[in-house]
Amino acid sequence: MDPARLREGYEGSLEQQEQARVRHKARLETLQRQLHKLEKERQNLTELYIDPDVKMTKTEYLDQKARIETEESLVIKDMEKLQIELTNLPTLADLETLEIFAAKIRGRLNGNYEPAPVEKRKVLELLHAKVWISYDGMVTVSGWFDMEGL
Repeated sequence: MDPARLREGYEGSLEQQEQARVRHKARLETLQRQLHKLEKERQNLTELYIDPDVKMTKTEYLDQKARIETEESLVIKDMEKLQIELTNLPTLADLETLEIFAAKIRGRLNGNYEPAPVEKRKVLELLHAKVWISYDGMVTVSGWFDMEGL
């Protein structure tokens, strides 16, 4: 109901999300280096296996290759997860959409009054709001809104 508080809260969230974005990008770079290292390790293993001077059995080769491929698969999954998280972080454009959404909600409410708890609940349901409170008291709020639902 209060556009200034909405903007202030969203901008605070953007600051937190930017910190998360920096951490995610750093982690993604680390995973990319790790994947490159594993690819090189697999290549070196194959070169050793085909070298006639190195006495490596086929079983040893396949075991080591399977280990490397498993690690590569885990790294790729982590990278994909981080990419999804990076694309789902809110932007300033989302703030504008949220403000439009909030204006429509305010317009639907009759009068210029503080809405009843039932009405607030309906708005939170439209926002698909979820609040998590951790044991250490940290509060995380997430949600999404659908302009077409209005």
